Amino acid sequence: MVLFASMLASGDNLQLASVKAVDQNYPLVGGVELRSESKNIYVKRPPDLGQVWLDLRLMDILKLEVGQTVSIGDADFIVSHSILSEPDRASNSFAFAPKAIINAQDLEKTNVVQPGKQGKIFDSVLLEKKKNSFLAKNILEKTKQPRR
Repeated sequence: MVLFASMLASGDNLQLASVKAVDQNYPLVGGVELRSESKNIYVKRPPDLGQVWLDLRLMDILKLEVGQTVSIGDADFIVSHSILSEPDRASNSFAFAPKAIINAQDLEKTNVVQPGKQGKIFDSVLLEKKKNSFLAKNILEKTKQPRR
């Protein structure tokens, strides 16, 4: 998962948001509760390519509805759902900003995450209940190596 702050645009409306680019394993635990037009759904997958899920607050600020287009960096996305809840909501440093979730495969076309710009990469690890903290520490030590 890659987390970064970016301006989202819809017409003349702009808003800083916390954007999360997630892969096919998202969410690792639990699910995301979404609203699409008139019904709520619970999913265990990322958004479809070219689509974005937005906080209700973000949709209000940008004056967007499901089915409309929003720009993130150099890419346009169709708003497919509004986010009602997500299992990892409070676990990041951009938690104060309204949230947008895109598919990780769409990240490159935004041109937002580049050298010199701030972003965070998170790797989630799910351990079996019987495994101990030593194993978790071992896994974390191996992931401390810098990414290239």
